[in-house]
Order: sequence, then structure tokens, then C-alpha cells
Amino acid sequence: MTTVDIDGTDWTKISGKVIVITGGASGIGKAAVEFADECGAKVVFGDVNRVSGEAIETVSKTSNLTYVFCDVTSWADQRAMFEKAFKLHGKIDVVLANAGITELKDIFSDELEQDGTSLAEPKLHVLDVCLKGLVYTVKLALHYFRNHPSGQGFGSLVMTGSAAAIGLMRALKSQAIIEDSWTLNTVAPWMTLTNMAKNIEEFWKPLPTNTPLSVAKALLLPATDKSINGKGFFVGGNEIVEVEDALDKAQPLWLGEAMSKSVDEGQVRLGCKDVKPGAKGQALFSKDFGN
Repeated sequence: MTTVDIDGTDWTKISGKVIVITGGASGIGKAAVEFADECGAKVVFGDVNRVSGEAIETVSKTSNLTYVFCDVTSWADQRAMFEKAFKLHGKIDVVLANAGITELKDIFSDELEQDGTSLAEPKLHVLDVCLKGLVYTVKLALHYFRNHPSGQGFGSLVMTGSAAAIGLMRALKSQAIIEDSWTLNTVAPWMTLTNMAKNIEEFWKPLPTNTPLSVAKALLLPATDKSINGKGFFVGGNEIVEVEDALDKAQPLWLGEAMSKSVDEGQVRLGCKDVKPGAKGQALFSKDFGN
């Protein structure tokens, strides 16, 4: 476990970067939009809340903030948002996949159709937003990173934490190492004072809480330093703790020494772990998986 100190972060490093943010009209996303704008970034953000999104754009003191209506479950909406960002600024450097909602009902409880006898189909809107929408964002982000006009642009993709985001980061981080032109990280915020938490804020006391800005800074941190890659930042009480490195080191404890070494070697041969340019693993990955 490593506590991350961001007090000395040079936020001027995101000045001039083009940043796309989903779910940017409220809570953590709104804080990220406003902070990035203050730091001189060119921000294009999407959200289904048109009133709030347009209000944020209107009050900005710069001309570098652009709101786009975007339902992340719609491929067409997300594609249009990325296309607009590229058309406006000619590149995309940073993507924050931040859109998310919480489950309000138990999808495994029995609900019946209007006939009163047939079991109703469960509503999976949370999965549509938090998984399908996330996959859309990641696919678009990587496309624009790989086609950066400089030919050697550095892209930073950060996903606001959920089980889907963490799993996707673990699956893709080796590809980020191989391509070496973009990084992939997750930020998992604990209790944060947003609209999502308004019904349990009193119940939560005196346990620590986050401000949206503290989580927003964790999301933007990887954009300041390319060496931050494959990390999982847990944010609690405005404190940022990196957890992925500790989990990796603990692998022999829960998998066993012999099996852990075997898995690591297999990952290297497949190009899925600690691959250096020209290494055998990279060649196998490229041949077998089409990269």
C-alpha cells in the first residue's frame, strides 16, 4: 500500500492538453471539468443533464470548455462527442471515463409483468451505463490515442472505479505497456459528497468522506506523469492510496509460490506482463492477437 502525495503535483503539465470527460455535469465529473479548465486544459465533456452541462460551459472564464449532450449507452452519442473534440482541437490527449450511476433496486427480486403472472425482464441500465458505456469510451479513447496527429502522442485514460472499470484496467494494462503510447489507470472513490450520496450523508458520519475535487485530482494525476500506468487509486477521506502494486506483490500468498512464478512466466510469454520492446512476449502477443 502506497499513499500518494499530490500536493507537489505540477498541474501546469495539463495546460493545453485536450481532455474528454464523460459524466461531467455533476459531482466528481463536474469537479474534474472545472479544475482542468482552471489549469488551462481544453475540455470537452458529455452528460445527459443538458441544463447543468450548458450552465457549466456558460460560467467558464475561458473559451476552452465545451459541453456535448451524451448518453454513454449510445455509441452514436459517444462517437459524436469524440469527433467534436477532435474537430475543435485536432487531437485528444486525456480521457476520463467517469459516467456512472448506482443501482436503486435489487434486480434479483421478483417483479411481474402486467398480467400478474409472468416474471418481468430485469432492467439492466446500470450495466448499460457502467459497463457497455465504459467499453465504448475505452474503444474511442484508444482509437484517438493511436491516431494522435503527432504520431507519438501520449494518451492518458483513467476510469472512475467500479468492478467493471477495475477488471477492464487489469485486462488492458499490459497492452498499454506494449504500445507505450498511452496509459491506463483506475480511481476508486469511497464515500464522496455528491448527489449520489445525499441520502446517506448523515448516516455515514463520523466516517471520513471525500470532496469531489480530491477525487478529480486523482483522476487527472496520470495526465501529468506517463510513468503512472496500471495503477488503482483508492480515495478515502481525501487520501489517495495505490492498491494494485500491493495486490501484485501479494500474489504468491494467495496463489502459492510455484504457481505464481508459473503464471508470471506465462504472462511474459504471452506479452501480458512486464514486456520490454523486442521481448519474446511482445512478438507472441503481436502474432497471436493481431496487434
